[in-house]
Amino acid sequence: AGLEGVALRFAAIADLLPEVEELVATGGGLRSEPEWIQLMADALARPVAASEVEEASLRGAAVATIECLGYLAAEAPLGKVFHPREEQAGAYRSARERQQRLYEELRGE
Repeated sequence: AGLEGVALRFAAIADLLPEVEELVATGGGLRSEPEWIQLMADALARPVAASEVEEASLRGAAVATIECLGYLAAEAPLGKVFHPREEQAGAYRSARERQQRLYEELRGE
């Protein structure tokens, strides 16, 4: 339930960022748990690629530095792409709607 709650919040954030086209799961927790990446894809109703980079934060800092120096960094290697399962995506869509209604009630909206 905790992981589902996190996934639903990520989905709400993703709705605010329509310009984001590619979703990549990084970090030890997600990279080591393919079931969680699948859950994220279902909740987001979008494909999520698993990163093959072991130290994504370190790589990100290096890429930022390289680009500030005027160079282009190589693309990060990606692993398996997890596609949303329609039945689960629909269930999470309904759960997000319920969660949003409850949130609004708590805030008195």
